[in-house]
Amino acid sequence: MAAWLLAALACSTVEQDSAIPQSQVYLKTTYDDYTKLQNPGCYKTFIPGDGLYATNTELGYAGIVIFRDFEGKLHCCDLACPVEASRTTRVTVNASLEATCPKCGSVFQLGWGLATPTSGPAKEALKIYSHITDNGTAITVSN
Repeated sequence: MAAWLLAALACSTVEQDSAIPQSQVYLKTTYDDYTKLQNPGCYKTFIPGDGLYATNTELGYAGIVIFRDFEGKLHCCDLACPVEASRTTRVTVNASLEATCPKCGSVFQLGWGLATPTSGPAKEALKIYSHITDNGTAITVSN
């Protein structure tokens, strides 16, 4: 019995807490945004108060970025830097699919879909929202 318990504890996984609080996400893109997100390396940011959104839209903790990685797969992550953990300090994304925090200087690589830090003080990846669907005319992200 003790060996079974020890084996069960040794194989269990412990979820790591994120510096970014759990936040609601729901966004259905417009057709125009959908067409802009068709090619590998494309991205679009969605920030609360920075555009017109449907009334049921929820944009995570500090806003979200939807992007296609270098292989063409869709991904979405929060724009909040895990070092700053602020709704108002957002990473900015460039054409190389790198996201940079303007405050702490951490850089995150989005190109392979993992949003992991490559430089700066960040030790944690950007918060990823993995429930994404593409219906042929719109992309929907939710949690």
